[in-house]
Amino acid sequence: MKKANMFNQLKYYKYRLEGVAVNNRWRRKPFTRSDNWVIFGFSKRWFMPMQFEYAIHLFGIDIGFWFRKISRIKK
Repeated sequence: MKKANMFNQLKYYKYRLEGVAVNNRWRRKPFTRSDNWVIFGFSKRWFMPMQFEYAIHLFGIDIGFWFRKISRIKK
């Protein structure tokens, strides 16, 4: 996607924070982890076309921020 196109998309949507979740991977059994295996860093996951999560990973502690895109265009 071109940068100009990406910034035009920001005009039509606003983003609302839906929730915050903290996940401690050290409390789970070793093979029941359903998440990704990022040890240190950031990740983004899409759940629906209008719902996604940004996560911060720090040595087994994950903090996820859930967002929803809301259209600014009136029907």
